[in-house]
Amino acid sequence: MKNLSMKIFTFELIMKTKTSYREVLKLITQLPEQDFEKLLSVLKNAKSDFITAKQFDKEFLLSAPVMSSSQFKQYQKFRKQFNEWRQN
Repeated sequence: MKNLSMKIFTFELIMKTKTSYREVLKLITQLPEQDFEKLLSVLKNAKSDFITAKQFDKEFLLSAPVMSSSQFKQYQKFRKQFNEWRQN
């Protein structure tokens, strides 16, 4: 949770100050080594969190129920009827 709040804070800081990507990189290069290591750790965790979330999304979508062809035809029929009803 601490990492997430830091990530949100950093993103908000960049967005609110309208700091460019190059300016952020320049600021990063000026960090003391200890702070740079902390930032590096946060970025590695962020990448790991992103990959985990992306994998979860993919698995979630692939595990979703799928219509059979007869269900899809029925859906198309109802959709057509609904569109005709809306136009009248």
